[in-house]
Amino acid sequence: MKAAAALTALAVFLLAACDDDPTVPAPIPSVRTETVALAPQTDAVVYTASIAAETQVTVSFQTSGTVLTLMQVPDGSGTRKIQAGDNVSEGDILATVDPSDYNDSLQSAQAGLASAQASLANAKANWERTQALYESQSATATDYDSAKQQYDSARAQVSDAQANVASAQTDVSRTDLTAPMGGVVLEVDVEVGTLVSPQTQGFVLADTSRVKAQFGVPDSMLGKVNIGDPLAVTVASIPDVTFDGVVTSVAPSADSSTRLFQIEVTLPNADGRLLVGMIASLSLRHDSSLSASATVPVDALVRSQSDPKGYAVYLVGKEQEGDVARLRDVTIGKVYGSRIGITSGLEPGDAVVVVGTNTISDGAKVRVVP
Repeated sequence: MKAAAALTALAVFLLAACDDDPTVPAPIPSVRTETVALAPQTDAVVYTASIAAETQVTVSFQTSGTVLTLMQVPDGSGTRKIQAGDNVSEGDILATVDPSDYNDSLQSAQAGLASAQASLANAKANWERTQALYESQSATATDYDSAKQQYDSARAQVSDAQANVASAQTDVSRTDLTAPMGGVVLEVDVEVGTLVSPQTQGFVLADTSRVKAQFGVPDSMLGKVNIGDPLAVTVASIPDVTFDGVVTSVAPSADSSTRLFQIEVTLPNADGRLLVGMIASLSLRHDSSLSASATVPVDALVRSQSDPKGYAVYLVGKEQEGDVARLRDVTIGKVYGSRIGITSGLEPGDAVVVVGTNTISDGAKVRVVP
């Protein structure tokens, strides 16, 4: 038993001796690094905007009656009635009110004009005959005045009849509701058989070749946006695309309910990708000056050895003995999720240790792993 105990003690001693042997190298800690890239940073506020047409009009009926037809547009199998989203050209007939009553009125007015013109012809002939007799002293002054009065009255009746015809023709023409401009149909508010009257809304049209992004800002931001300023707009439904616009309107007064000042940014939209009602995003800078900074993972920060309240990071560089970690003090900025801005202390190309900071010290050799 004593011999076994002695052997065990000897083995423990030999193992301890091997651990303390300076000829056995310590393992080199592994770290992962991230290369610093500076990027412009600025204090900015993101605003939500609504896309609106640059020009939008309501097309209303100008006469009373029943809608007889709606514009037909081609589709894959033939034609169909017009609906929201269709494009129309200036002058297209969008809808027609039953013109029967107006045609009857026009025919009546035309008949009245024909009768008045016939009466005028008779009155004129009578006046010319009476005038000749009066000049030869074969007719009295009373006869002359009476013939002249009948002639003047007949001419007035023709003028009234012509006005009636023109009015009736206008009424007939107004039974066709035409597009005042080309654009896209936003609303169709009537159907065949709808009873309409003057000012009844039939359609809403919009010219979307250019659109406006509309949003409101508080008075503290008015000095940061001016007419003519370029602004980039993004739309969630069209990812990875930035639309370049220009500020074209800044409201001179705030909205009475929201106390915000309305801003409009005009955007070209020849391809029609921006639709009325889409929600867009844009940002306005609080500070017009840009400064270059970098961000690193929060886990890359360690305490500074020279300033107990400060921060530092480990940088890896090539030295004679290999990759070596060196501690460098940095100034931190804002937090962006799991990353933090570094406003000073780093240069482009610096290799910052982002994994393994708790296993190294200043001047330690390290092995960089992917």
